[in-house]
Amino acid sequence: MVILICWILWKERKNRTFDRSIATIQEVIVRVVDEIIVWFLAGFSKLEPVVQALGRSPGRLISNHVIT
Repeated sequence: MVILICWILWKERKNRTFDRSIATIQEVIVRVVDEIIVWFLAGFSKLEPVVQALGRSPGRLISNHVIT
């Protein structure tokens, strides 16, 4: 979790420094949550409790159907 959050914050810092684009706090939080889900779907199963605590389905949502 620490590495994942630091990675997103690093990317945001890079965007602010070099691209001069600034995301809101809510946008950064959404990116962190999305990244957690992507890592989980990629096989990092230790994030399952976090995904469940976020109230997200562990599968992908496509056309209102969850794929597991």
